[in-house]
Amino acid sequence: MNPSGVYIEHELILHTNQSGVTGIAVSREMPDAFYSFRPGLWRKLFHRPKYFSIEYIAMVGEKKYSISGVY
Repeated sequence: MNPSGVYIEHELILHTNQSGVTGIAVSREMPDAFYSFRPGLWRKLFHRPKYFSIEYIAMVGEKKYSISGVY
């Protein structure tokens, strides 16, 4: 995030004991239920998001892992 609050990174390298901050731009305020939502087993199995899907690639050493989740 730059000093004016705009996210500029598309790739972030984290090392042990570090964390990163990310965000998703929305056109309207999300309902309160969004912040406490936890997807059920069927929603996860059939990859049917209520709000959004998130996909990314994580690297551990030389190995790449494709990560996907629904919310």
